[in-house]
Amino acid sequence: MACIGGHGALMVLLSAIVLVLFGSVGQAVSNWLSIVPLAWMLIAPTVVTFVPVAHDRSAAQPARIVYALAGLLFPVALGTGFLGAELAVSPGT
Repeated sequence: MACIGGHGALMVLLSAIVLVLFGSVGQAVSNWLSIVPLAWMLIAPTVVTFVPVAHDRSAAQPARIVYALAGLLFPVALGTGFLGAELAVSPGT
């Protein structure tokens, strides 16, 4: 399941590559590709929670619900951080 995180990182890299290679012409595609990781933050923990693993879980591996909770808390923390930064560093200061 480690490759699940790689998909989000790949979309961010593709967004940057499209922007670098095509400039302003690729801006719209780059914008859409940068939105995909935001959706992936919700999709990936769901995939990890419900897709069965091929090997036995060890005692050190947390329960699957932990991944789902982390997937839900991360976007909330991200939004809260951006909101706090916007309030602390408003335009014109």
